[in-house]
Amino acid sequence: MDGSVVLVGLPNKPIEIGAFNVVQGRRSFTDSNIGCAAETQEMLEFCTEHEITADIEIIKANQVNNALLRLEKITSNTVL
Repeated sequence: MDGSVVLVGLPNKPIEIGAFNVVQGRRSFTDSNIGCAAETQEMLEFCTEHEITADIEIIKANQVNNALLRLEKITSNTVL
């Protein structure tokens, strides 16, 4: 109920979405709309100029659940 599916990237072939399956559960279907190469370049330059970086952590597949729990704990304590 009230879920969302976000299509990231473009599939190689057209995909079919059953309208009834979406409407029945008040679901939504959208795309990532990441922009063109020029917009991506502009965003990267903005991040460089303002020293905006990303924190990353490389983990093994069997550590995913623990990582998600840690992320949930961090974000629940963050005031935006």
